[in-house]
Amino acid sequence: MKTSVKLLVGLFLVCLASSAVSAQSKTRKKRSTSSAICGAASVPKGMVIVGYKPNSTCERGMEMVVKRPAAKEIVCANSPVPDGYIVEEVQGSLACGAANALSNALSITRGLEFYGIRIGMTRDQVIDQFGSPADDNRGTKTNPGKGRTWTYRTNAKTTYVYFDDDYIVVDFDEKWH
Repeated sequence: MKTSVKLLVGLFLVCLASSAVSAQSKTRKKRSTSSAICGAASVPKGMVIVGYKPNSTCERGMEMVVKRPAAKEIVCANSPVPDGYIVEEVQGSLACGAANALSNALSITRGLEFYGIRIGMTRDQVIDQFGSPADDNRGTKTNPGKGRTWTYRTNAKTTYVYFDDDYIVVDFDEKWH
């Protein structure tokens, strides 16, 4: 009886170890199949370049860090600017590297207007347009620890207006019920 229990426990441990090794090798394969973005021409449509990181597989030794832009974003000067965004100013970004760190980046903003609400509006301008919010919560959808989220509700939809810490509109969206 003791021998069969020991044999059963041993068999269980061998199976468990085998599945763990198999899972690790699958994870490694997934990581190695991702391709680095080494040139601006290969940045996917709608994405922006926000920095660089070392990667020896790239010709110049640096891989581009890309993401979908927020309503307001700092992007590297050689980044594509997606449709619907405007360039507000030239500035510097340590993440973008390059010889001149004072002019190697762009500040871009989504150029949309939403029922009179625009990126860059102040708190008072939003109140003039919409009135006081139904809810006022700390944090935003992209940064839970900073800024504010104001919520406006109707029977058909909920509108969210996102502010930075200085109560300047940085984004907005709407959910239909």
